[in-house]
Formats: sequence, structure tokens, C-alpha cells
Amino acid sequence: MNYTELPPRYEGLPPDLAGPSIQDGPINVLIVGETQQGKSTLVKHIHTYAGLPDPDIKIGSGNVSCTRFSQYYELDINLRSYHLEDTSGNKIEISKDNYRKLCTYDNEDAKVALTAPESGIPYRTVRFNILDTPGLDDSDGKDMDIMAGILAKAGELSHIHAIVYVRNSSTNFGESFKSFFGYLQRSMPSLARGLVIVHSAFTPMRVNSHIRQGKDWSEIRREGFKAATNFELAHFFMDNEPDTNSPLSIVLSLNETCALLSHIKEQPVQPASSFKLLKTPRMQQVDGFVINAVAEVRRAIKNKLEESSKSLTSNELKALEDQSEIARLTRKIQLINDDIKGYEYGPDIALGSVSVTEEFSFLGNFILKQEFNLQGKTMNFNADEPIGYVQKSATGGSKWAQETIQGNRWSGFITAGLFRSIRGSATFYVKSEAKYRAQIRSLKEEKNETEEKFKRLDALKTSVSSVQKGIQQLNLLLGQSDELTVAVKRDIMDMKLYPDLRQLYSTTEPRLSRGEIAAFIQVYNPEIAEFYERYI
Repeated sequence: MNYTELPPRYEGLPPDLAGPSIQDGPINVLIVGETQQGKSTLVKHIHTYAGLPDPDIKIGSGNVSCTRFSQYYELDINLRSYHLEDTSGNKIEISKDNYRKLCTYDNEDAKVALTAPESGIPYRTVRFNILDTPGLDDSDGKDMDIMAGILAKAGELSHIHAIVYVRNSSTNFGESFKSFFGYLQRSMPSLARGLVIVHSAFTPMRVNSHIRQGKDWSEIRREGFKAATNFELAHFFMDNEPDTNSPLSIVLSLNETCALLSHIKEQPVQPASSFKLLKTPRMQQVDGFVINAVAEVRRAIKNKLEESSKSLTSNELKALEDQSEIARLTRKIQLINDDIKGYEYGPDIALGSVSVTEEFSFLGNFILKQEFNLQGKTMNFNADEPIGYVQKSATGGSKWAQETIQGNRWSGFITAGLFRSIRGSATFYVKSEAKYRAQIRSLKEEKNETEEKFKRLDALKTSVSSVQKGIQQLNLLLGQSDELTVAVKRDIMDMKLYPDLRQLYSTTEPRLSRGEIAAFIQVYNPEIAEFYERYI
């Protein structure tokens, strides 16, 4: 939708309705999905909703992504709702009863008007930082490289609130989505089940076609998604490129944007440092050079150990063995403490989401049933484990009236005002410490056993000579070289390491130079890097 084509009444908020910002930092959002599914048009439409000119975004065609590089867009947005008015200024309710007629309306028949905020409280400004990303599953077949680039770009942020996956409403959820979701579960486990699904190209004409057949297209899409993936997530249905001559198309699209952004705004912060990066084949090839170099380091250390140990007596060797074991146990306790801390203070983990939309029908509810408002809607959710807390959003006059949490089961009741539709969402979270309680208990037991061994050996230790100390240091390096080999061999890495390794992983040379290998090892273990430069 081109901003310049919109009537002036859609451009922004009256001064008395524009309130102050409600948060210090931006709400960081990733927009992801496959090629030609509507990611970039969604970003353009959010600009329109924000009252800003269209960004310079190219829209791809065919099976090739036009967004080649991830791009940030920082927007200050008033989260507000709209409604339709007839030529006399009377509000037009949208329902299944008049949907077909409203599909025929143009700008001469109705206009889009700003809905006054609830209770007279001014709309507030929220700052969003939106990251548009290259399309997946394109003709180049480089999804792993694309995802690595997306995560690398996301890693530049301190945190992320949500990931939005855009899927064209005419495209089913199949193996390609499962592949993407599997990647997401490994790289962003705390965010995966909080994934937000946007069904793009959800046009009024196609909705009306389903209504005439007695079908609910949004429910068909929800059920199709659940059947294909067995996941229950938050869904939003949007015509992200609405017909500017159709007031119905515009108002539905603007209000769905409001619902989407309101949902995202309520999600907790997820630190980018907790993300993992799945390595591409090229990255694993670079790892191979480093692993070979560490193997050379290991051989050199063992040779030095054998040479240095020849002059020691049996008692000195025993004392050295005890000292080396004490050092190993000290290192093990340190690593266990790091693991416990990671579990106890890790990011909150999303368990899933539900969303609800129920339209008020003037004919069905008011005329036939004499109802001034909907009776409310009860929503239920069953999680895999006990629910810690719930983040809820409601727009267009809806309110969450009550909720109950019993272990892994949640029930919530949402209502709406007079002649208003129901629209809301809820996302469920568990604290890292609660989710990994069993792992924490096991680690603490292992730590206690290790500390007991340490105390016994430490009480019996004897002093060692300078020669023994040198051998002891070599033994420590040998153990660290084994840890380094295990770490580099993994097909997944901590996102916090990537900025220092990005250039080395991006090399186009067939092999790494000696200096590059040393720089790579330096990121993981400076002492081994120093040994490599001196002796290899």
C-alpha cells in the first residue's frame, strides 16, 4: 500500500490523542519467513499504520528473495484502533451479516475513522525496532547461510521481544515450516514457542468467499497449522497490502496491525546473548582447520610432558598426579557452577500462545438475540509443564476479566464492551529455574561429589618443585585442549562468540592462515593460542 495514495485522515493521530512513550528501550522484532510470503509488504504496511512514508523496500518476484540483507526499521507507533463510518458519520459495525455488502463499498460509501481510546486515556507511543530479513527456501538453496546471517544481525541487539513468521494465506504449513521451526527450537529455544504467525494476503474478498460457503477461513488456517505442526501459537490474519479504494480492507488491516503490535508489546525481553547459531557447512569447514591445529597442539603438549617427566621419581610423579587431579576438579567445579547459573538465571521460556477473535453481529446478536455485547469467550491452554506466568493483550475494547492457572493448565475469560468485537491473545511462560529444576538438582549433586573429592586430595597434597609446576601447567593445557576440541566440533555455538569469529567464518580463502587459526583459538582459550604461536 503506497502511503501517498491514502486519504489524509489516515496519516496520524490528533494531537490530543497522542500520548507519551511507555517504555525506555525499543521493542525488538524479527520478521522472518520464506520467499514471496509477504514479509516486506508487512513491514511497509506497519510504516503506513505508523503514519510514516513507505520505506525503500523492493518486493521480490518468482522464487528469489528480493531482500538480500537484513534491515532495521525503528518506528514510533501509536497503538490505536479504527472503525468504519457511513456518509452521515454513523459507526458501521462489521459482521458476517453485512460483510458481503461492505466488500462492495468504496471511499464514496464509507470512511475509516479513528476510534476514541478507552476511558479517554490518550493513545501512547511505543518504539518498535523491526528487523526485516531475507526470504528462506529460495532458489539458491542457502537457508543455513541465510539463517546464520539473520541470527548474526539479531545478535547485534541486546534483546528481542518476538519473532514474527509470515506465511501467505494460500500456502499451507508443511515440511519447509517444520524445518524452520526445528532450527528455531535449537537456536532460540526460549522464543520458539512464542513464535507469532501472520497469515498475509488475508483479503476481504477471499474471506467473503468462505463466508458464503459457511466457512471460517481463519479457523481453517488455525486448524491446518495445528494439524501440520502440533503447535498452538498466536495467529494474526492480515491483508498487508489492502486495496486503498476499499474502506473495509483498510480498517481490517489497520486493526489487525494494532492487535499484532499490541501482542508483541506485552512479550518479555529475551537476551540475544542466550541465542545459539547453527553452523553452516562452510563454518564447519573452517572449524576443521582449527580442530587439526588443536590436535597438533595436543601432540606437542604430550611430547613435552613425556620429556619433562623422565627426570621425576615415582613419589614426585604421584604428587604431580594428585596436583593435576586437583586442578582438573577445580576446573570441573567452575564449569558446573557456570551451568547452574545458566539454568537459574536463563531467559524465561515461552510455552505457547492462544489468540481469539469473535465479531459482534448487529443482526445476529442485537436484532435476533437482543444482546448489546458478546457474552465473552473462555480460552483454555494446556502446556507441557507448569505455567509460570501469562502475558496477555486485548484491543478494540476487549478486556481479560479473569484467569486461573493450575499447574500446566490455564483458563481465561475475555469480554468486550457494548457492540464491540472480542480480540485478544495470551502467551505462556515458565522461568528457566523452574523448567530446569531437575537439571539444577542433578548438577548440584555432581558438584557436591566433586567438591568432596577435591577436599580429600587437597588435604593430602604435598609441595611440588618448579619442574613439577611446569608439568602441571602442561597437564592443564592438555585438558583445556580437549575441552576446546569438543566445543569447536559442536554444530551449534553461542551467539556471543560470533562477533569475534564473524570475519574468520566469512573468509573466502580455501584455508586459514596460521595467524587466523591463532586468532580463532584466542576467542576460546588465550593460553592455548599462545602455546600454538610459540611451539607449532
